[in-house]
Amino acid sequence: MVENKYKPRAIAFFILAVIGSILFGLGIVRVADDYDDIWLLFIGIFLSVPMWVFGFVALWQASKVGKLLRGEGVLAVWSLSTEEKEAHAAALWEKAKKDMVSWMIAGGILILFAFLLGFVVFLFDPITLDEMPWLIIILCLLGVMVLVFSLGVLSPWLERRQIRGGSRDIVIGPHSAVLPGGKHAIWHGHGAGAHAKSVDLTCDQFGDALVIHYESMSGGKYHRYIEEGCRISIPGGKKAEAAAVGKEIAKACGVEFIWS
Repeated sequence: MVENKYKPRAIAFFILAVIGSILFGLGIVRVADDYDDIWLLFIGIFLSVPMWVFGFVALWQASKVGKLLRGEGVLAVWSLSTEEKEAHAAALWEKAKKDMVSWMIAGGILILFAFLLGFVVFLFDPITLDEMPWLIIILCLLGVMVLVFSLGVLSPWLERRQIRGGSRDIVIGPHSAVLPGGKHAIWHGHGAGAHAKSVDLTCDQFGDALVIHYESMSGGKYHRYIEEGCRISIPGGKKAEAAAVGKEIAKACGVEFIWS
């Protein structure tokens, strides 16, 4: 049976966020007296800020998953076999590997930008090598590398492990679904910044699947939409039911259903 793991996950994130906030506050106090304790400041920043964000996101997802698991608007409940679950994990990992290249390029660009910015500052305000705040520079670069590695490599790897070791059940609603391993996917909803574009019933190298194509809105000053897709594996013998589910999803989201 699918479990709502987002509440305990949110609590864990909040605990880490509180620890990071304490370290950050301690770092501010200590740096005022001793510059050597600046590492407390950076550890506090890198621990507290992401954990607060992850905690509130997990809490929000817990409420959405809870509604779905209570049967509010559920279109189908499927259970994959062990082999089908492995194929599902492999399909998501294959997609993640393609995205890793983009993340690595983005990380390289950020690090290069940091070096260029430091060089420009050095040109306008020359200082000796001994006066360079190397500790701050190294910590910033390590922070960028950790962030990029976490988002681009560690997160997909952990997701694959979670799918392999978690539940095989799938709960599908008109606007979202709980996938194997307990992952919650949203493809349509103003609160989530996602808007469905089409629904496909297709077959790839990993088996039959419902694929919901959607746009997700990125943050920042100028919002832009990113093309994404949610792949839902179809258990053996459920293809006809999947077609009916796909049509219901398309109808609820006001988009086209395609049987390819």
